[in-house]
Amino acid sequence: MRNVSVLLASVVFAIFTVISPVTTQAADQKVWKILIKAATTEVNGQQFADSELDATVKDLRKATHGLIVTDNESEADFLLVVVERKAVAMSGQPASKTIVATLSVRDGAAWKPATKLQSGVGTTIWRAAAEEIIIKAEKWLNANVDWKRSTAGNIMLTTP
Repeated sequence: MRNVSVLLASVVFAIFTVISPVTTQAADQKVWKILIKAATTEVNGQQFADSELDATVKDLRKATHGLIVTDNESEADFLLVVVERKAVAMSGQPASKTIVATLSVRDGAAWKPATKLQSGVGTTIWRAAAEEIIIKAEKWLNANVDWKRSTAGNIMLTTP
Protein backbone atom coordinates (compact mmCIF):
# COMPACT_ATOMS: atom_id res chain seq x y z
CA MET A 1 0.00 0.00 0.00
CA ARG A 2 2.82 2.37 0.88
CA ASN A 3 4.52 1.68 -2.48
CA VAL A 4 1.30 2.58 -4.28
CA SER A 5 1.00 5.94 -2.49
CA VAL A 6 4.68 6.76 -3.19
CA LEU A 7 4.15 5.85 -6.84
CA LEU A 8 0.96 7.94 -6.99
CA ALA A 9 2.73 10.93 -5.41
CA SER A 10 5.55 10.61 -7.95
CA VAL A 11 3.09 10.55 -10.85
CA VAL A 12 1.21 13.60 -9.53
CA PHE A 13 4.50 15.49 -9.09
CA ALA A 14 5.55 14.61 -12.65
CA ILE A 15 2.22 15.76 -14.07
CA PHE A 16 2.35 19.11 -12.23
CA THR A 17 5.96 19.62 -13.35
CA VAL A 18 5.00 19.11 -17.00
CA ILE A 19 1.87 21.30 -16.83
CA SER A 20 3.30 24.04 -14.62
CA PRO A 21 2.43 27.68 -15.37
CA VAL A 22 6.10 28.43 -16.00
CA THR A 23 6.12 25.98 -18.91
CA THR A 24 2.93 27.33 -20.44
CA GLN A 25 4.04 30.92 -19.91
CA ALA A 26 7.34 30.29 -21.70
CA ALA A 27 5.47 28.82 -24.66
CA ASP A 28 3.29 31.95 -24.90
CA GLN A 29 6.21 34.40 -24.82
CA LYS A 30 7.58 35.84 -28.05
CA VAL A 31 11.28 35.49 -28.68
CA TRP A 32 12.47 38.87 -29.96
CA LYS A 33 15.31 38.84 -32.46
CA ILE A 34 17.83 41.54 -33.27
CA LEU A 35 20.09 41.92 -36.28
CA ILE A 36 23.36 43.69 -35.48
CA LYS A 37 25.47 44.98 -38.34
CA ALA A 38 28.08 47.58 -39.18
CA ALA A 39 27.45 50.59 -41.37
CA THR A 40 29.43 50.65 -44.59
CA THR A 41 31.34 53.54 -46.08
CA GLU A 42 30.62 54.65 -49.63
CA VAL A 43 33.50 55.79 -51.81
CA ASN A 44 32.86 56.61 -55.47
CA GLY A 45 29.60 54.68 -55.39
CA GLN A 46 31.14 51.51 -53.89
CA GLN A 47 30.40 50.15 -50.42
CA PHE A 48 33.35 49.28 -48.17
CA ALA A 49 33.27 47.42 -44.88
CA ASP A 50 35.05 48.88 -41.84
CA SER A 51 37.03 46.27 -39.88
CA GLU A 52 36.79 48.30 -36.64
CA LEU A 53 33.00 48.52 -36.89
CA ASP A 54 32.91 44.78 -37.65
CA ALA A 55 34.91 44.16 -34.44
CA THR A 56 32.33 46.21 -32.53
CA VAL A 57 29.53 44.09 -34.01
CA LYS A 58 31.23 40.99 -32.58
CA ASP A 59 31.41 42.64 -29.15
CA LEU A 60 27.72 43.65 -29.33
CA ARG A 61 26.67 40.12 -30.32
CA LYS A 62 28.42 38.76 -27.21
CA ALA A 63 26.75 41.35 -24.96
CA THR A 64 23.08 40.71 -25.77
CA HIS A 65 20.92 39.69 -22.81
CA GLY A 66 17.19 39.44 -23.45
CA LEU A 67 17.29 39.48 -27.24
CA ILE A 68 18.23 36.70 -29.61
CA VAL A 69 20.80 37.66 -32.25
CA THR A 70 19.95 36.61 -35.80
CA ASP A 71 21.91 36.83 -39.05
CA ASN A 72 18.74 36.81 -41.14
CA GLU A 73 17.23 40.27 -41.67
CA SER A 74 13.80 38.84 -42.49
CA GLU A 75 13.64 37.18 -39.04
CA ALA A 76 14.74 40.27 -37.09
CA ASP A 77 12.34 42.41 -35.07
CA PHE A 78 14.98 45.06 -34.38
CA LEU A 79 18.03 46.37 -36.25
CA LEU A 80 21.11 47.77 -34.52
CA VAL A 81 23.61 49.44 -36.87
CA VAL A 82 27.04 50.47 -35.60
CA VAL A 83 27.81 53.80 -37.27
CA GLU A 84 30.86 55.00 -35.36
CA ARG A 85 33.61 53.76 -33.09
CA LYS A 86 36.21 56.13 -31.70
CA ALA A 87 38.87 56.27 -29.02
CA VAL A 88 39.31 59.70 -27.47
CA ALA A 89 42.60 60.41 -25.70
CA MET A 90 42.25 61.51 -22.09
CA SER A 91 45.05 63.25 -20.25
CA GLY A 92 47.02 60.74 -18.19
CA GLN A 93 44.46 57.95 -18.68
CA PRO A 94 43.69 55.25 -21.22
CA ALA A 95 41.68 56.44 -24.23
CA SER A 96 37.93 56.59 -23.70
CA LYS A 97 36.07 54.19 -26.02
CA THR A 98 32.85 55.44 -27.59
CA ILE A 99 30.39 53.56 -29.81
CA VAL A 100 27.52 55.18 -31.70
CA ALA A 101 24.71 53.01 -33.09
CA THR A 102 21.19 53.41 -34.43
CA LEU A 103 18.25 51.25 -33.38
CA SER A 104 15.35 50.59 -35.74
CA VAL A 105 12.11 48.66 -35.32
CA ARG A 106 10.52 46.50 -37.99
CA ASP A 107 7.60 48.17 -39.74
CA GLY A 108 6.22 45.51 -42.08
CA ALA A 109 8.97 44.87 -44.62
CA ALA A 110 10.82 48.12 -43.82
CA TRP A 111 12.74 49.51 -40.85
CA LYS A 112 11.42 52.43 -38.81
CA PRO A 113 14.20 54.51 -37.17
CA ALA A 114 13.77 54.49 -33.41
CA THR A 115 16.73 56.06 -31.61
CA LYS A 116 20.44 56.83 -31.67
CA LEU A 117 22.54 55.22 -28.93
CA GLN A 118 25.97 56.25 -27.67
CA SER A 119 28.16 54.70 -25.02
CA GLY A 120 29.31 57.06 -22.30
CA VAL A 121 32.62 58.78 -21.93
CA GLY A 122 35.09 57.08 -19.61
CA THR A 123 34.71 53.51 -20.83
CA THR A 124 38.22 52.24 -21.57
CA ILE A 125 37.38 48.78 -22.94
CA TRP A 126 35.54 48.18 -26.24
CA ARG A 127 33.57 45.25 -24.81
CA ALA A 128 32.29 47.43 -21.94
CA ALA A 129 31.23 50.14 -24.39
CA ALA A 130 29.38 47.48 -26.41
CA GLU A 131 27.60 46.20 -23.30
CA GLU A 132 26.52 49.75 -22.51
CA ILE A 133 24.99 50.09 -25.99
CA ILE A 134 23.05 46.84 -25.56
CA ILE A 135 21.81 47.90 -22.11
CA LYS A 136 20.65 51.25 -23.50
CA ALA A 137 18.93 49.51 -26.43
CA GLU A 138 17.09 47.11 -24.13
CA LYS A 139 16.03 49.96 -21.81
CA TRP A 140 14.74 51.95 -24.79
CA LEU A 141 12.83 48.95 -26.11
CA ASN A 142 11.29 48.21 -22.71
CA ALA A 143 10.18 51.83 -22.35
CA ASN A 144 8.93 52.40 -25.91
CA VAL A 145 7.76 49.15 -27.47
CA ASP A 146 4.32 47.70 -26.94
CA TRP A 147 5.29 44.06 -27.16
CA LYS A 148 1.98 43.11 -28.77
CA ARG A 149 1.99 42.65 -32.51
CA SER A 150 -0.62 44.15 -34.76
CA THR A 151 -2.45 41.96 -37.24
CA ALA A 152 0.06 43.04 -39.92
CA GLY A 153 2.93 41.65 -37.82
CA ASN A 154 4.33 45.08 -36.94
CA ILE A 155 5.66 45.93 -33.51
CA MET A 156 3.71 48.83 -32.07
CA LEU A 157 5.69 51.72 -30.58
CA THR A 158 4.19 53.53 -27.63
CA THR A 159 4.27 57.30 -27.64
CA PRO A 160 6.93 58.53 -25.21
